Amino acid sequence: MVQEVLIKNYSYGSRHLNFYALLDENELPLFAPTLFLFHTAIEGQDVKTTKAYAHDLKSFFNILKESSGARGNGSLEFKDVTDVQMDGYLNGYLIEHRKLSIKP
Repeated sequence: MVQEVLIKNYSYGSRHLNFYALLDENELPLFAPTLFLFHTAIEGQDVKTTKAYAHDLKSFFNILKESSGARGNGSLEFKDVTDVQMDGYLNGYLIEHRKLSIKP
């Protein structure tokens, strides 16, 4: 399962950033989402914002792993995500399971 971890006081130039990272089951970073979360910290987003993003990305990658694992393909590569998988997550999981609605 993908986990989210808080990175505290990461030195970036003259700044110290706090942001979340996503790690796989081997505790290795998932680079695409972690770089996105790092970028939000660089841009000045509050750590609570990166936590919310991390939570949603963690949910997505866990659902992706479960659905791809059922087919024997354990890939977590974001580049391999299809429109069908993304649509399934957005419509099937977020709307149905989290009871979110689509705003016109």
